[in-house]
Amino acid sequence: MTAPSDPQPAAPARQTTTYLKQLFAQVGFTIDAKRGQNFLVDLNLLDLLERSAGIRPDDVVLEVGTGTGALTERLARAARHVVTCEVDSRLAQLARDKLVDCDNVTLVEGDVLASKHRFAPAVLAAVDAALSGADRGEGACDLFWALLNSKEFTFNH
Repeated sequence: MTAPSDPQPAAPARQTTTYLKQLFAQVGFTIDAKRGQNFLVDLNLLDLLERSAGIRPDDVVLEVGTGTGALTERLARAARHVVTCEVDSRLAQLARDKLVDCDNVTLVEGDVLASKHRFAPAVLAAVDAALSGADRGEGACDLFWALLNSKEFTFNH
């Protein structure tokens, strides 16, 4: 006799164009072209992003542009903690609803940047809290942490 298997968690809803149109219609959301809003609907691309990120169970991830939380949900399954930023309050609420069961996600509502060359204090605080007491690792993580704590940084275009 075999032991009953543990039930697998339910797969997240497929974020298709139809799904997004219905979701947006329910909440009266319209895409703001000025903000360059785009939404991942290609499951193959979501899979590729998730695999290519190479996230390990002890990683803390900073995601810019939560959107509806489709990628965030996947990142949360792989990482120790995800800090995600969404500037659009309407999308932030949709993401909160989707991510309600993700205890390892901190959603920062607002711009990730305080100015052109500075992260917003709320983002720095959320990343610091996520990293507190954790092994900050080596290499790229140390470089990223130094960058976050620097007074200024530049974006390479």
